[in-house]
Amino acid sequence: MQLTKKRKTALRLLFEGNCTVDEIAEIVKVSPRTLYNWQNDEDFKAALKELEDDFDRKTRSRIRALVRGALERQERILTQSRNDNAAAVVAKDVLDRAGFMPDNNVNIAGDMDFNVRVDYGDND
Repeated sequence: MQLTKKRKTALRLLFEGNCTVDEIAEIVKVSPRTLYNWQNDEDFKAALKELEDDFDRKTRSRIRALVRGALERQERILTQSRNDNAAAVVAKDVLDRAGFMPDNNVNIAGDMDFNVRVDYGDND
C-alpha cells in the first residue's frame, strides 16, 4: 500500500514521540479517531516498524563506528595518563565490563558474644 503524505507525516511524528495523538491529528488535519484507525492498520504498523528498525540499524552502526575510538582512548588514558584518578576510573570501568566487579556484599560468619546495655537516663 502506498502511504499518503498525511500518513507519512503521522508516521514520522509518532516515531519521533514528541506529540500527542491529538496534536498529530491536528497537524495532519484528520480526526484523532482516524489516526487511531491508522495505527491499527497493518500497513501503517509495518511502516512504523520499518522506521523503528531502520533507526535501530543506523544507531547500532554509529555506535560500532565509535567503539574503536572509545577503546583506543580508554587504553591511552589507562596506560599514558598522568592523572591517576582518570586512569583509576578507566581501569574500574574496564574491569567492571569484563565481569570483574567487586562483590558489594559483606558476609560475616562465626560466633559472636555481645552485651547490650540500655541507659534509661535516670542515673540509678
